[in-house]
Amino acid sequence: MSVSIDKAKLLIICGPTGVGKTALGIDLAKKFNGEIVSADSRQIYKGLNIATGKDIGGGNRKKLPYKEEGIEYYWELENIPIYLLDAADPEENFSVAQYYQLATRAIDYIRSVKKLPIIVGGTGLYIKSLIENMETLGIPPNQSLRLAYEGKSANELFMILSRLNPELANSLNESEKNNKQRLIRRIEVAQSTPQPTPDPSPTTHNSQLTLQISLTAPYPILKEKIAKRIDEWVKMGAVEEINSLLKNGISWGNQSMSSLGYKEWEPYFKGKKTKEETIKEWKTKEWQYAKRQLIWFKKDPNVMWFDITDKNYPQNVEETVKNWYNSNDAKND
Repeated sequence: MSVSIDKAKLLIICGPTGVGKTALGIDLAKKFNGEIVSADSRQIYKGLNIATGKDIGGGNRKKLPYKEEGIEYYWELENIPIYLLDAADPEENFSVAQYYQLATRAIDYIRSVKKLPIIVGGTGLYIKSLIENMETLGIPPNQSLRLAYEGKSANELFMILSRLNPELANSLNESEKNNKQRLIRRIEVAQSTPQPTPDPSPTTHNSQLTLQISLTAPYPILKEKIAKRIDEWVKMGAVEEINSLLKNGISWGNQSMSSLGYKEWEPYFKGKKTKEETIKEWKTKEWQYAKRQLIWFKKDPNVMWFDITDKNYPQNVEETVKNWYNSNDAKND
């Protein structure tokens, strides 16, 4: 298919874990002259491959023709480049602001070679940073605050946040109330005065230029798909991968190891839980995460939803993208 590309257009494919976003992204990239930018906070880390569903087994890591700042390599799957897989070392902390900077550079590079940028992933904050002007991106990490609070419990951090921003604290769900890293970041933001934010993405607040598609499935089917994926990942060597990371100096205290699919294994490695108990807990947590993702994306009225159990779903998605792709709305030179 050969169609002129609006250089400011952006296609986003989002939705819960295990629903087939990457496969759809690759298919659409082939049909609409596109390249993919990952929006996955787990797959951003090098070495976190199996338990993140990072499907690079049949791919090749390639060097960019010229180095973008912070982006030197990309993975290629089925001849389609995918950027921001393996963009951070597992011992590093990685923020939404860092993602925004790298993702916008990747998008600019894709547009420079006359391709359509396609964002694929389920990390809502990453996607939000690209389509909204998020004030908190301008607030840098406060290392002294983080050091002072790292020994506090999640409950203590929640109480501190409640005093600083009661409305925000009351809006958190149980998972968010128990996530120490995110609580510390929210305290950090609440105690800071926003600095100038990066220039907003050219797609910000322009629904004519951005098409956001989310995949979904009935709960029982999605839950079963997630459970089967986890069983497959265990067979592929998820436990051995974690053991290798630990042997290479990555600790349970690193941000990467707080990722879903990794943190659940800490009690197992410390002899406090069996393998079966750990797998069961992982499946439960992964399913809970998928439901939170659905809730997040359903809050955005601009998202178009497609049920993967509908036999006409691939054709319906392709037709929707084609109509948007060929539209002349807000056309640039």
